[in-house]
Amino acid sequence: MGRVNKEKLIEIGNKVRRWAKRNAKKYEGIYPDDLCGMCGIASYRIFDELKKVKIPCEIWESSSRKFGNHVFVISGDFIVDVTATQFGMNSVVVEKIDNMKRYPFYKKKRKYKDNVHLRNVQQKTGWPEFQIIKKEHI
Repeated sequence: MGRVNKEKLIEIGNKVRRWAKRNAKKYEGIYPDDLCGMCGIASYRIFDELKKVKIPCEIWESSSRKFGNHVFVISGDFIVDVTATQFGMNSVVVEKIDNMKRYPFYKKKRKYKDNVHLRNVQQKTGWPEFQIIKKEHI
């Protein structure tokens, strides 16, 4: 996937986190304090922001018995996640993949082609409506 600038990922992560906090109340069922339930929406936005500045990235979903499904972005060797507060982590996680393998919510299960593919799969497989990005936020 190539080298990426960690500082740029943090900058974009902070931008998307601020957006998510501002818009969380528009998604009934999202917990505004820790953004639980908003991982797919936030990952959609992170992917979009990274693509705008031509930073390569992928959207991944994990699944674990304890934590359920979780969606996050990978760019280069980094995981980018702005909803990890639901797991007691920092508000913006930009960490090397190798350093995060011990966390079950970062075990890669499914890769999405892009953010549109993520949204389509969410709609077709019955994700709760409040966990799917609204058209006005695309």
